[in-house]
Amino acid sequence: MKNSLTIMLLLLANIMTWAHNPAWSEQELSKANTAKDVAQLSAQERDIVLYLNLARLYPKKFVEVELLDYYGGNGFESMLSPNRLSLIAELYEADSACALIFDAAQTKEARCLANEQRKNGEVGHTRHKCSRMQGGECCAYGPQTGREIVLQLLIDEGVDDLGHRANCLNNGFGSIGVAIATHPKFDYCAILDFGWGDYNQRTTLRNPAGSKIAEQDKYFEMMTRNVPTQYMSLPRERVISVSTATHTVTNGSTTTTSTETILQYQNGKTITIKD
Repeated sequence: MKNSLTIMLLLLANIMTWAHNPAWSEQELSKANTAKDVAQLSAQERDIVLYLNLARLYPKKFVEVELLDYYGGNGFESMLSPNRLSLIAELYEADSACALIFDAAQTKEARCLANEQRKNGEVGHTRHKCSRMQGGECCAYGPQTGREIVLQLLIDEGVDDLGHRANCLNNGFGSIGVAIATHPKFDYCAILDFGWGDYNQRTTLRNPAGSKIAEQDKYFEMMTRNVPTQYMSLPRERVISVSTATHTVTNGSTTTTSTETILQYQNGKTITIKD
């Protein structure tokens, strides 16, 4: 039943596409193209950020403009691929997520891994001499263009848990580092490293209010440094505030201090983590 509904949505979307031939407006492209002026990225690396943000900001329109006529640059997807159909259904139901912004430190880490794999021919997330910050990561192999890389990760053909798609659409992520390198076995590899936090709402997310952006970033990273990854990566549940509460108990000459970190999520959930 669910597959039949998805196919009906696909056919309806095709009719809509034929009817008005949708295209991205200059305003939409400008909002999504957050890395357009980053000189250290190649044109295709900047396109990764662009197309990923288009999918996050305008999920329904992304289906019409980019996905309906796409059947796999490497020939491994078909029109009725279950993962492709599930992506169409998910994007049609999805709310807009925040745009990702370029992060130099994450790009440095992504480029380090891409260069390691360019030399050793390995795949996956294993690092030998490269460091990695907390956050999410996607590795893509084969495609060279930013658009193809993003579509491959979103469709996630052959990946049962759709982990790449979940990272790409996770509204808990607010920054990204990207790198593309040649690969001895798959022509090209692309590494995407995601960082926590909605950078478009950093003035409300990162107290104290009135701080400079750099100070807010430092504060947020300090507040979440010891937060277990599972609390920061709940799909579609953005952390909108972080606060701490300190409790001091004095018993004679002995004073004991404990600290709680309180995470408030967009969906209303609150989690308290005690030191």
